[in-house]
Amino acid sequence: MSKYIAYTDGGCQNTSVYGEGGSAYLIIHNGEVIKTASKGFLNTTNNRMEMLAILSAVFSVPDGSDLVVFSDSQYAINVFSGAWKATKNRDLIIKYTERIKSLSSVSFRWVKGHNGDRYNEMVDSMCTNSIKEIVSMHNLPKDHFKKKKIQLSIEFE
Repeated sequence: MSKYIAYTDGGCQNTSVYGEGGSAYLIIHNGEVIKTASKGFLNTTNNRMEMLAILSAVFSVPDGSDLVVFSDSQYAINVFSGAWKATKNRDLIIKYTERIKSLSSVSFRWVKGHNGDRYNEMVDSMCTNSIKEIVSMHNLPKDHFKKKKIQLSIEFE
């Protein structure tokens, strides 16, 4: 059995009308980073990006592997570990459940985000860069934030 470590991160501009997000992971084997990947998406959510990062990492290791996933997303960890029942992102949950049948084991470790952990900072940076790339690729305007609806109250006599 081969032992692998994954660090994952996902993020999304939740206040943007375009919902631009990014997902990133890296894989460590025998103390060496052997794979990194990230990708940007539109019309997504933070939770979906966090889950996609874990799912991508799970698919990137060979069958029969032991995998320890480090993530700063308590939501994704709790959903994939079965501690929480999710009603959204069922497609990702189904793919994850099917894939882990081919692995020897998958376990999770929560790591506090933006706390100086070397690999967590790396995937955070990769995720941020993938969001910037998707914004640039689609030439999204700088003023892409949702406008707060202002309701005027007009009283007539």
